[in-house]
Amino acid sequence: MASEEEEPKRVQYYPLDSNSYKILGEIGVGVTGVVFKAICVPMDSTVAIKAINLDQASTDFNYVRREAKTLSLLSHPNILNAHCSFTVDRSFWVVMPFMSAGSLQYIISSSFPDGLSEPCIAIVLKETLRALSYLHIQGHLHRDIKAGNILVDSNGSVTLADFGVSASFYESDSSPGWSSSPSSSSLMVSTPY
Repeated sequence: MASEEEEPKRVQYYPLDSNSYKILGEIGVGVTGVVFKAICVPMDSTVAIKAINLDQASTDFNYVRREAKTLSLLSHPNILNAHCSFTVDRSFWVVMPFMSAGSLQYIISSSFPDGLSEPCIAIVLKETLRALSYLHIQGHLHRDIKAGNILVDSNGSVTLADFGVSASFYESDSSPGWSSSPSSSSLMVSTPY
C-alpha cells in the first residue's frame, strides 16, 4: 500500500466557465479579438484571456479553432500554451498564461526608443529561435514572427504567441492555411510587420 506521501499529485485543470474568471482589464487588441488580464478565482492565478467575438464578420472561426488547437497541442517553454478554451455567449475564450512584461513591441516602444542592446537582442533571438526550431520539428510554421507576437514575463522568459495564421504540414488541404504539401501560395500569410 502506498502511504499518503506517495499518493500521485492531482493535476489541476483550468475551469471551463466564465464565472470562474474575474476580468481585471483590457491589455491588448488584435485582429481576431481582445486580450484581458484576469484572475482564475478557483486557482488564485493571474491569466490572460483572448476573447474572440464570433459574430464579427472579419472573424473566421476556422482560424480561431486552429489557433486554440495549436496552442493546446504544443508544449515548449518558449511557446505560449493555452490552459483551456471555451465559448461564452457569442465569444470564444482562450485562457493562457499572463506574460506580465508584455510584448517585445510594447517593451521597445515604452522603454527602449533607441532599440535594444545587442546582448538583449541576442537573448530574444536565441529564445525565439528555440521556439521556431521546436515548431518546425513538430511540422508547424508560425508565419507571423514580429515583436508584437513575442511575449516576455516578469522573469524575462521569452515566448512566441499568436498562432492564428500558423500552418501545419500534417493537416489536410481542406483547412485554410494547413497543408500536407505546402505551396508557395499557402506560405504567404502574415501581417505587414
